[in-house]
Amino acid sequence: MRCRECGSERIAPDVRLAETPGAPVAGLLAQLRAAVCADCGRVTLRAENALDVYIAQGGEAKKSPPTNIQCPSCGSVLPAAATSCEVCGWGGA
Repeated sequence: MRCRECGSERIAPDVRLAETPGAPVAGLLAQLRAAVCADCGRVTLRAENALDVYIAQGGEAKKSPPTNIQCPSCGSVLPAAATSCEVCGWGGA
C-alpha cells in the first residue's frame, strides 16, 4: 500500500477513530476507520457500514446486484463489496 500523496509505504492501515470498536459515537452514523501516512500525514477514511449510512440518510437498498467499483489507488476493477485490492494492496482485511 502506498500513499497517494507522497508515495510512501509507511502507512498505518486500520486506525480506529473511536476507543471502543463498534460502539456508536454520539451523532455519528458511520463506523469509520482510517489509513494514515507516517510521512506526509495524509488520512484516508473508510466507513465500515456504508450501506447502513446510505439507507439511514434516506437512500433505498438496491434490489439489483451491485456493480463493480474501481480501486482508488491503482484503478483496477474490483467487486462492489471489496475492501482491498489484490493488485496494489489498497485497503486491507
